[in-house]
Amino acid sequence: MSQSITVTGLFENLIDDKQLHIPQGAKVLVEVPTPKKPTDKPPFSMVGNGEKNRMYQAYPLINTLLDLSKPEAWFMKMMFKHLNNSTNTSRIPYDTLSETEKRVANKAYTLLKQKELVRKVKLHTYMINPTALITNNFAEHIEAWKALDKPKKSKTVEYSRIYVYPKHFWVLGYKSWDTKKLVYTV
Repeated sequence: MSQSITVTGLFENLIDDKQLHIPQGAKVLVEVPTPKKPTDKPPFSMVGNGEKNRMYQAYPLINTLLDLSKPEAWFMKMMFKHLNNSTNTSRIPYDTLSETEKRVANKAYTLLKQKELVRKVKLHTYMINPTALITNNFAEHIEAWKALDKPKKSKTVEYSRIYVYPKHFWVLGYKSWDTKKLVYTV
């Protein structure tokens, strides 16, 4: 009775010096991976057209890019130049910019943020709206985009109730925890 074992990627395993444990008397079937077909299309990016389906409203990227002011267009050009397709983010090298360019970039960012085209991820790192520039990892990018919209916890303390006592008012005691009796004492 013979056993048959199918080994996919045998050549890659042998080149990588991986050990294959095959029982004695077993038939080895080798499947050759099919080569990728060359595409007839040039490299491209999908962009939103402004229409809506059941789940998402696409962002009208082409119309927005045509209506951008000069600082906004310059900032978007920098973002496309430094775009990381796997994360849909751009890290703008602020250390190479002059002071004027930094001011223009900050102003352009505020204008683009109002148009819901760009959001800041962290310092000098910006994300393009995933419904405007659609990538292969759309589901991950839309979750990250929605997470950027959530309000962040402020570092300042917010008091829910503030009491103002007159100067002559004296608080007669406070509660403290008694560790021996395990109760609050006044």
